[in-house]
Amino acid sequence: MRATYERTQNKKFAFEREILMNVNNLKPSRVAVALALSLGMAGSAIANETTSSLRGSIVGPDGQPVTDASITIIHQPSGTVTELNVNDKGAFVARGLRVGGPYTVVVDSDQYADDYREGIYLNLGETLRFSSQLQSQQALERITVYGSRSAFRQAGSNSEYGERDIAQTAAINRDIKEIVRQNPFAVLLNDDVGSFTVAGLNPKFNTLLVDGIGQNDDFGLNGNGYPTQRSPISLEAIEQVALNTTPFSPRYGGFSGAQINAVTKSGTNDLTGSVFYEYTGDNLAGDGKDPIDGSKIEQDFEETSYGGSIGFPLVKDKLFFFGSYENFESPRNATWGPAGSGLANESNVTLDDANEIIRIANEVYGANAGTWGTGLEEKDEKVLAKLDWNISDAHRAAFTYQFAESNDTRNENGRDDRLPLSSYWYDKKETLKGYSLQFFSDWNDDFSTEARISYKDVTSTVAPTTPSGMGQVYVRTDGGEVRLGTEQFRHANELENQNLEVRLAGTYLLGDHQIGFGWQYNDLDVFNLFVESSLGTWEFDSIDDFANGEAARFNYRNAYTNVPADAAADYNTQTNAFFLEDVWTVTPDIELMAGVRYERFDSSDKPTLNDNFVQRYGFGNDATLDGLDIWLPRVGFKWQLTPSLQLRGGVGRFSGGKPNVWLGNSFTNDGVTLVSARNTDEFLSGANPTVVPQEVMDSLVPGDGNVDALDPNFELPSDWRYNLALDYITDLPYLGEDWYFGTEYLYIDQENAVAWRELAREPIGTTPGGRTVYQTVDYLTGEVGTDRYDLLMTNADDTGSNKVWSFTMSKEWESGFRFSTSYTNTDIEEGNQATSSRAISNYQFTPVGLDRNADTLGRGHYEVEHRWVLTLGYETEFVDGYASTFNLFWERRSGQPITYTLGAFRDGDLGDQPDLDDSDYYLPYIPTGADDPAVAYADGLTYDALMEAVNAAGLAGYAGGYGAKGTGTQPWVSQLDFRFTQELPGFAKEHRFLAYLDIKNVLNLLNEDWGQVRTQSFNSKILVDYDYDVETEQYTYAVPFGQDGLETDNWNTYNVSESAWQIKLGLRYNF
Repeated sequence: MRATYERTQNKKFAFEREILMNVNNLKPSRVAVALALSLGMAGSAIANETTSSLRGSIVGPDGQPVTDASITIIHQPSGTVTELNVNDKGAFVARGLRVGGPYTVVVDSDQYADDYREGIYLNLGETLRFSSQLQSQQALERITVYGSRSAFRQAGSNSEYGERDIAQTAAINRDIKEIVRQNPFAVLLNDDVGSFTVAGLNPKFNTLLVDGIGQNDDFGLNGNGYPTQRSPISLEAIEQVALNTTPFSPRYGGFSGAQINAVTKSGTNDLTGSVFYEYTGDNLAGDGKDPIDGSKIEQDFEETSYGGSIGFPLVKDKLFFFGSYENFESPRNATWGPAGSGLANESNVTLDDANEIIRIANEVYGANAGTWGTGLEEKDEKVLAKLDWNISDAHRAAFTYQFAESNDTRNENGRDDRLPLSSYWYDKKETLKGYSLQFFSDWNDDFSTEARISYKDVTSTVAPTTPSGMGQVYVRTDGGEVRLGTEQFRHANELENQNLEVRLAGTYLLGDHQIGFGWQYNDLDVFNLFVESSLGTWEFDSIDDFANGEAARFNYRNAYTNVPADAAADYNTQTNAFFLEDVWTVTPDIELMAGVRYERFDSSDKPTLNDNFVQRYGFGNDATLDGLDIWLPRVGFKWQLTPSLQLRGGVGRFSGGKPNVWLGNSFTNDGVTLVSARNTDEFLSGANPTVVPQEVMDSLVPGDGNVDALDPNFELPSDWRYNLALDYITDLPYLGEDWYFGTEYLYIDQENAVAWRELAREPIGTTPGGRTVYQTVDYLTGEVGTDRYDLLMTNADDTGSNKVWSFTMSKEWESGFRFSTSYTNTDIEEGNQATSSRAISNYQFTPVGLDRNADTLGRGHYEVEHRWVLTLGYETEFVDGYASTFNLFWERRSGQPITYTLGAFRDGDLGDQPDLDDSDYYLPYIPTGADDPAVAYADGLTYDALMEAVNAAGLAGYAGGYGAKGTGTQPWVSQLDFRFTQELPGFAKEHRFLAYLDIKNVLNLLNEDWGQVRTQSFNSKILVDYDYDVETEQYTYAVPFGQDGLETDNWNTYNVSESAWQIKLGLRYNF
């Protein structure tokens, strides 16, 4: 290998001498324009990719293929050399190359002058098109490429971000999402979990890969999409990251949202590394400002991050090591309290009522209810180690080890009508361990292979923040509900999942065709202990009732053995995927890609068959994905219309990425092992929430619990994506060369979307306006009005679509200044938003129009209709040799939709069981006038007051029928983030200190009324409370509980941490 490298260097020097001898014959070339399009757009993207590829064709002065050329590709930092020869079409392809660069490429021909290019950078998962027209010895033109950082690679549905982008982006949370949010289709929501939606798709459907190790939340519990509470990979370790929404190569799979694909750095022949420390806290942050009364809201938090990285050769040119470490700690205080508490957010529950409930819990029941506004602490630790081995010129291997551990406190946020005490909060801790071993081989000039085996192990545990010694308790007050005790879903809750992946892929160059094929196998093991209410849940209608032990409701659920572990779900699923594709270079300007992916699911595990369920409904509850398969055809093209104009697009079907917890529900809630007590009403008087009565525990009977089942005729959900884009580079007079303009349209047509149906009911009539009224029925016993419910996960009858259009403009000047701006318009129609992990929640908490057991289409939950983005950067040297950088990220976007609904409290009038009758998701009937007999008014509400609210909510056009989903929109969000970096002398000549400053929400720093983030909980708001009389077919509307009148404000939560400005200081030492 060393001899090859030296031969290449000799060719370089000889070639340069030849250039100087023929300098008078050189012709100027617009390389930047032609190359920008060819480098950025030419190659097909590659699935689950951790490397890059180089594909090209070599022609002579007459445009005919050169068949005697040899290609030498050198990765300069590590000295890795790849050598191959062109085929009889003058074509070549090199796969499995390290991401980044710089690379040197030498084209050697005995017939024509050699071509030498240096400074080439390769993007993750992209095939760089390298075309060379060799000249005769008398007419030479030297083309030197300095990188492939084309601005448009960050535009549209697919984009890449390199080390410069990562280093210079304001990422105050050190989250990979803060990098890829620069993509026009991507939105990082300002919620507490960091939800990340692309093209309006559900964040749970995204996939994250790091060196081929799947980093998404396989089971589907976390709102951030990660298996950990913070990003599982340190920015310190990332070489490049790519965001893909429409990769039309069939190599891609396992997601129906978007794929974030990151590759980590590798060691080189030099000793390199870094050490960093960052700090931010309330002393470097602004105070919040109450949007209603203007009062100051002080913050109380502190965040420190420290870590570093190191890379070095173990054997020069042969074996390399890279490692990184990061630690994060953040003590903070909760922000919700009772009225008069002075916290950032106050519920309508009074301070006196909250204190009285705490006293009763302590003195009457001997329990610790906790308090509000107490201190919390979030921690996060990440470790990565990587080995790269150049086995030979034709074979390379890489091994990656990853560890991440983090925690977060949940349930501390309340609402206007709800106050959770600290005993209701819980701490969630997660640990990730990942391993990846990869081999890359060039067997000859035309055939190469890649092999990978990866393994991920994730464990998740929960514990109450304040151990209370009692089950879940709700106490109703005049101002709202106080929640205390161990939250019902944390009574018995543990999760483990292991994912093994094996992947083999090959590429064969056949003339102008690049044939790709491969196989991928995934083996997922899941252990999920989720037994809600195994400590009991109690509801009290007043503080006096709580003091006297007079409960309004009491529920107990457990394995019939009263041992929660007996009801754990433990199952395995395997997936086999095969793909075949042909990337055909029709002409130097036209490339076509066509391929197909086939996926099949297998599982030998089944939920326990419930004979009672079979007798009730005529089919079993033991269906799984076993034997289900799907074909995913895809076609794409790229057409270089002119040297400066390219048209690209494609059509393809995508599937996968749906949370496995939806399947796990069938194993946990089989109705055989996990059952509910049926005699709890006998124990409402004398209730003690610290003890479940023995008689209740003894009443559990196997085989008659509520059931979550999968439809035996279930089909795998998928969507068809249609994409068309135009890229144009031109010069603008007085403003410079190489301006980029791009536009892209994406249409997603959902197919077989997931929906849930409740089986233990039958229709008995309709309301005015046509809403179906049900009655519950037990089809086994014939009991009408039963409390039981059975839920079926099935496919929706009506599905929606996503329509996304973007326009991007960007430019980079030699002076060091660069900018990019984009506008994106999104129009989403969907049925069930599927935001929960539980079947009952997905069924209960989705807006309902005419039929709870049918699909109600409307504006999508994650729709952001308008979004403008502007990024500005400037790099200079105020002192020679020491770089200074300035970078801004500005975003203005519309809020998510709001749906106005009917408020329900134990309202089973439309046919809902007790476990479903607190749903606040029925859309309101809008009366035709004051004399509409379908509506009566109570508690002082009048028709005029109702219609004033109806008009404000955008529902006036629905008179005589039911309102629509998403007629309102939450407040707009405007955010400006800034980063400044300054290099300083280090302890050695090539070493540098780097001081840096991040400012989040610069707008709020400029004006305390700017940059505020206000949201509406769950994207829904109660318009009126309701009752319905089946006999008179009349609704009765009243002012919602806890309110003085009807409210149509488009927000109820002020996020102080996202609204106030914040500064983070950092110091790094690079060597």
